[in-house]
Amino acid sequence: MDYISIASVYKTGLNVFYGLILTVIGAFVWHYFRRPRNAPPGPIGWPLLGSLPSMGSRPDEYLQTLAKKYGPVMGLYMGPDFTVVLSDVETTKEAFLTHGDVFSGTALTELQKLIKKALGYKDDEMIGVFLSEGKIWKEQRKFAISKLRELGMGKVSMEGKIKEETAALLTAFKAKDAEPFDPQVWLSKT
Repeated sequence: MDYISIASVYKTGLNVFYGLILTVIGAFVWHYFRRPRNAPPGPIGWPLLGSLPSMGSRPDEYLQTLAKKYGPVMGLYMGPDFTVVLSDVETTKEAFLTHGDVFSGTALTELQKLIKKALGYKDDEMIGVFLSEGKIWKEQRKFAISKLRELGMGKVSMEGKIKEETAALLTAFKAKDAEPFDPQVWLSKT
């Protein structure tokens, strides 16, 4: 029967520990150097998580702090996705009004890429108003808005109907006088 010596177990454990340390250091180095060239200044963040752990429950305050440190244009990772943040009105206006052709498109997130792949679309094919851009997006948006307007979007006549129906629904709810009831009866009436 072969016995494993304590020294060999210690040596194996030490090798695993050093391997884990090198992996963590490698992840940080990879994350640091994968930042796009000419990217605006910003925090480095954590590998795979980016700046999400630093945001906490108040991402608005975190981004305001970063804006004071890095200026009105900053770049950071939101999870694995690199994001450029415009933090004031003047910069945003300049970006979209003066340089609209550069800022009009949006990069697909990893989730959107997975959805497209799951639906069987190729990488260069764009689908729907939410996953398309450029000429295809403009055509689909124009079509969608025209159909929504046919259904009453933006018309004053619809506002009166909506207010009337909302008032009737509230009256029905108040009539129940805090007793439990199924609201589906009123919500599904035509």
